[in-house]
Amino acid sequence: MRKRIKTLLALLLTLTGCGVKDSTTDKSSTAETADPLLQREMKEVPMEFSINDISSFEINPYIYGTFIEHIETCIYNGIWSEVIMDRKFYAPIGKDVSQWSIKKGTVDSGSESPFEGKYSPVLNKDSSIIQRGIAVDSKNYNGYLYAKGNGTLTLIYTIDSKEVRKEIKVSSSDYQKYTYSFLSPSKTKKATLEILSDTDNISIDSLSLMPEDNYYGMRKDTLEKLKELNAPFYRWPGGNFVSGYDFYDGIGDRDKRPTKRNLNYIGLEDSFANDADRLASDLINIGSLGFYGAFEPNDFGLDEFIKMCRYLNAEPNIVVNSGLGSAQMAKDEVEYCNGSEGRYASLRPQKESYNVKYFSIGNEMNGDWQLGHTDINTYTERHNTFAKAMKSVDPNIKIIAVGDNASSWTQAMVNACKNQMDYTSEHFYAERVEDNVKEHILSMKKQAEMRINNHRSINGIGDIKIAIDEYAYMNAEAPSRMKDGMGIASGVNEMIKNGDVVSIACYSSTVNATQGQIITDNFASYLEGSGYALSLYKDNLKNHYLPMKYRLSAGDEYYEAIMTINKEKTEVALAVINTTDKILKFTNRLFKKGITQDIVQGEFLESTNSSKGDELKRTKRTLNAEYAVVEPRSISVTTLKL
Repeated sequence: MRKRIKTLLALLLTLTGCGVKDSTTDKSSTAETADPLLQREMKEVPMEFSINDISSFEINPYIYGTFIEHIETCIYNGIWSEVIMDRKFYAPIGKDVSQWSIKKGTVDSGSESPFEGKYSPVLNKDSSIIQRGIAVDSKNYNGYLYAKGNGTLTLIYTIDSKEVRKEIKVSSSDYQKYTYSFLSPSKTKKATLEILSDTDNISIDSLSLMPEDNYYGMRKDTLEKLKELNAPFYRWPGGNFVSGYDFYDGIGDRDKRPTKRNLNYIGLEDSFANDADRLASDLINIGSLGFYGAFEPNDFGLDEFIKMCRYLNAEPNIVVNSGLGSAQMAKDEVEYCNGSEGRYASLRPQKESYNVKYFSIGNEMNGDWQLGHTDINTYTERHNTFAKAMKSVDPNIKIIAVGDNASSWTQAMVNACKNQMDYTSEHFYAERVEDNVKEHILSMKKQAEMRINNHRSINGIGDIKIAIDEYAYMNAEAPSRMKDGMGIASGVNEMIKNGDVVSIACYSSTVNATQGQIITDNFASYLEGSGYALSLYKDNLKNHYLPMKYRLSAGDEYYEAIMTINKEKTEVALAVINTTDKILKFTNRLFKKGITQDIVQGEFLESTNSSKGDELKRTKRTLNAEYAVVEPRSISVTTLKL
């Protein structure tokens, strides 16, 4: 069978810029001249293929994974649907970094008996607080707040000069949850919420307002795009964020989870001489990062992450905090996820195990930018302590260890921790080349090649595979476009070719940041170039690599191709990156039916000239039985039945 396939494929493929480069085929044939796509004059640029033996390794679908981190608007205002900022009152009203202000009357801080955290504002008679700049769509919303006291609170939403009022009768000596709903009359980013009291001493806290169509707190539109993305593997919660993250803060009742300073991005509490310096730093960082870059409300925690992954039919990968965290914390986290008994297993909202198979111990602990960074000898001891503690709860988990095979770090990790790791993590960010598409793509390709080749050279690496669980282009002022999508596809091509050692890969990031696969505003979500590329590959490529050789064109013209075949040897998938303005065509005289193509096209526009991904489009189609075309400026996968 293998010999037959090799022979057939060797005969099958000759790819040219304007016609069939085949001595047995007449270029003036009816099929060719009738095709409207070929009615332009183009320079012929041959791309000649030869097929080698089918690879013995299976391509792990987790190569098409992705990564979410609590940074900027990736989670909040991206995946999460809450529209109230600082809903749990991190700071006193009207002071410091509060997102609220006093509109009239007197409001006490409520620091003596807070519902959560340090403050629960106390409203007095005819006093009110207000938050501005709330984004609401013209749809139904559900809201609630916790309050205690005796009197009436009036919630006044002002939406495009129209008022929506909701009265809440409060009658309780302890905090109670009060719910309400309303239909927003219009769409705006400038709605306000005023909360007015008709009596003294009404305490409030933990407000919420979400669109009615949310799913477990997550945005419907973003989840739809996540479904379209079809990533099979999600890494969370960091990234640099994880080294300052306290897992205990992210479980239990969302309304009682504390709002915390984002330690990785705005500094440790003890790094400031006094409160004034700390608050000054907070204000500066809120200005540059946004509120959710500076503070973590812990509304999206471990339970929400698992809920999202199961909804998306994706495998979760949880990163434990080996920076400022402890082995005990990591052990408790595994127990919470997978344990059948114990304190933290009993706190899990469901009796059944979450069955999390993949855990990463730390993030980039090789770098001095990371909270809790240490020298390699200290860290190998730390890693082993963490791994043993975690496996004492569940010995079947798979552990991804911090690596850096661009230095001696990974070699030292293998020497000291080989029996306590299943994968070694590698991260890279390719340099952007804005004015040269070919070099832009090669920048990503070369980074992947370097990390993979270095991994192969590590002494004693054995069966430990590589998890490239954070990769992208370097940050840009705006999101990725078609060029980035092509570059990402090229990087994944290298991972597929080396699937015997690359088992997992996670693009960074999934939503927003500066290079998200999905970009959101307050009301809508759309796929970017990187998202199109990865979903295209995940949906169409087969599970075995089919090595081949081909000749690239000279100069700035750039093509790249890769072929895969299914395990049953009944279908092949040819992926082609075509950066040129030429139409490529290959003959199909051997396969007369079942030819399909999935293609993404777009212009090479910079982000500042784009319109929410409108210049990108994905098309699925059935092709002519005798030939197929690959259109200009595209990433395509053509499926051929054997």
